[in-house]
Amino acid sequence: MKLNSLVSLNNVLMQDFPFRSELVMQAYLHENNKVLMLDGHDEIDIRGTEVKWKSGQAGGRIDILAVYDQEKIAIIELKLGDLTEDHLSQLKGYFENKKHLEAVSKGLSIEGSGKYTWLGLLVGTGVTESLLDRLKKDNFMLFPDIPVVVVTLKRYKSVDDQVFVFSDVMAPVKAKKDRTKYLFNNKEYGKGRLVLALVKQCVLDGEDYMKIGGAFTYPKGRPFVLPLEEAKRANTTPTSKGTLYYHYYVDGDDPVSVEDGKIAVTYWWTINEMPRVIEEACKLGYKIKEIKK
Repeated sequence: MKLNSLVSLNNVLMQDFPFRSELVMQAYLHENNKVLMLDGHDEIDIRGTEVKWKSGQAGGRIDILAVYDQEKIAIIELKLGDLTEDHLSQLKGYFENKKHLEAVSKGLSIEGSGKYTWLGLLVGTGVTESLLDRLKKDNFMLFPDIPVVVVTLKRYKSVDDQVFVFSDVMAPVKAKKDRTKYLFNNKEYGKGRLVLALVKQCVLDGEDYMKIGGAFTYPKGRPFVLPLEEAKRANTTPTSKGTLYYHYYVDGDDPVSVEDGKIAVTYWWTINEMPRVIEEACKLGYKIKEIKK
């Protein structure tokens, strides 16, 4: 069974005019890259198509490599049809070889500050509900530092042979940054600095500083305090995915002197952990005032 769709735009009758192949879609996007805009104001520079790529231990090709606004490097995967979870897994695999990502970024000669981030795009003519559900659950993130954007394209042709392409863009919801400050000992602190100040105060007062952070770990398997040298190594050791997650206060006067040496406190704290931190601090007799910005 063949199903044709008819669309009317300003009384112009249009009929489905699907891309014949992924190569045709690729060529169209190369010549009309504004279709790939994420917010309507992007500067998009397509650096290559069918680019050789090293994924983990294997090799292959990515459909399109592009740079957004001279700061975001995008791997764009094209599919002729509905996008599925398998396509998401394929895209994710392209980001597994961190050494290759670094080599590619150095070869792109990105202008500006030299700082860049990575971005994954899935482009198809539709998207399955199961993929949408998974992306929403993960807030459209491939990895904690790499978002994924879904673009669906519909192409139509009018009776006078004009071609129209409609695109829908689905992207991560940008969370509003929490700017809460905390007043402790007549000084104003952010979340991480407050925990550090509390740990130092506990040491001065002979209290158990571990009560402040408790069993909190960020990311998985890392305590909120580490011996200083171990913390320094953690700050410079990437995960198996090649990403640096583990950050501790290790510079200047930040390390805390304890009986058996020096320790460092992590600064990875979110608004979700702070109520428990403040509760434990109050049990020790410390007074903290929350200041909303």
